[in-house]
Amino acid sequence: VLSHGADAVLLAHLPVSDCYNREPTAIPEDADLADILARTHKSRQTEFPVLTEDGQVVGMVTQESLREAVENQRNLAGVVLAADLAQPQFDRVTPDDTLLTALRRFGARDVDYLPVVRSDDPNRLVGMVSRQDLLATYERALTEEGH
Repeated sequence: VLSHGADAVLLAHLPVSDCYNREPTAIPEDADLADILARTHKSRQTEFPVLTEDGQVVGMVTQESLREAVENQRNLAGVVLAADLAQPQFDRVTPDDTLLTALRRFGARDVDYLPVVRSDDPNRLVGMVSRQDLLATYERALTEEGH
């Protein structure tokens, strides 16, 4: 809906840097199930980047994979690590990408969160952007333009 006409023009002028969370909940790749659940329990995020020790994104843990792990917790406790739950295929954006680019990537994979990575290092996490943050930034920009 937003990716056409005047909406697209406005989104194409707004950078991801205007709305991403610079301190997202992330999970170390060697975290066990108990640690994963402890880290994600109080977060408002529904998808989580899994990181190497030096901050490289190796994948994303989705709400669905977390739910499945919890349902099988008795069998998986002590066996499954975050790296096992992480989806290795994921889209990402940089702070310099436009909100239009981010919106298209949300739609391409039907996700609500995208990792934000450095433009010079596509695996180095600098934050997360949510579909909700993007829409709030878009609405603020519309209000400022007097629409």
